[in-house]
Amino acid sequence: MSTTYYIKRGRRYIPVSEYDYGLTSALPEGSHLITVTPGFKTTVFNVDPANREVLAVIEKHKNELCRILLKASEMRPMLPLNPKQRDAWAALQKALGSRVATLSVDSANDIINAFTNAIQKEIK
Repeated sequence: MSTTYYIKRGRRYIPVSEYDYGLTSALPEGSHLITVTPGFKTTVFNVDPANREVLAVIEKHKNELCRILLKASEMRPMLPLNPKQRDAWAALQKALGSRVATLSVDSANDIINAFTNAIQKEIK
């Protein structure tokens, strides 16, 4: 059953849209992971049931995992800095804030290792 919504134009009400909850909430065939938090819902479609626990942990801790990945990929000088260079680096970081230029980052492998370690910690 759909609901029709109207707006008033002058003295008349004119239909402007229809909403059918049954159509918008329908899921395709398969296993899906649905996570509901206050004001937010995520759906991961076609989940392998054997991996549901790992995917549920990732969804539940997505903000923390993003923080871990961002920390693992922070920019930093490749070589030790002398005091003058440290001051210049601090000034650059302050001037650019979150837009600090890339000097050196961990490899993709190092970032994935940080991600995997975080997942394993949460699973335990």
